[in-house]
Amino acid sequence: MRAFWILATAFGLAACAPQSTIPELNYAAPTIVIFEDRGGDPYDYARLWIKLNDLDKEVQLGECDSACTMLLSLPRACMMAGTRFGFHKPSGPVTVGFLTRYMPPGLQAPFKNTWSKSTKITRFTAEQLRAMDPSLRICSTQPLAAR
Repeated sequence: MRAFWILATAFGLAACAPQSTIPELNYAAPTIVIFEDRGGDPYDYARLWIKLNDLDKEVQLGECDSACTMLLSLPRACMMAGTRFGFHKPSGPVTVGFLTRYMPPGLQAPFKNTWSKSTKITRFTAEQLRAMDPSLRICSTQPLAAR
C-alpha cells in the first residue's frame, strides 16, 4: 500500500510540474518558423526570445497571438505576408510594462493605450503592423506549410 502512495505522489508532482507553453521548434533549421501560435506564458516567451536572439537566425512569424507577439521585436524576425497577429490585456502577474519591453517601438504606445485594455484579442495583418512600425519586416519567402 505504501508503494502505491509513493507512486501516486510522484505522478501527482509530475502533473503539477510547470509545463512550457512555447511551441516545439526545429532549432537546427536554417530559418525558424513559428506559425499558428496562440501564445502562452509571457515569461516562457521571454526565455524563448533570448534563445532565438542567440541563434542568429531569421525567425518567420505568422498567425501569432498573445505572448507570441513578443517575438516581433527580435532583430531577425519577419512577418509572413497576409498573416494576422493578436494582442490583448495581460493576465495574472504579468504587467503591461513587462510585455512592452518585448515589443517593437512603434507598437508600444498602441499596446499600452488601447490593445492592453481589453481581454478581447485585437488582430492586425502583417501589413497593418508594418504600416504602424516601419522597423517590422515582411518575410521575403514564406514556408509552404504556411501558404
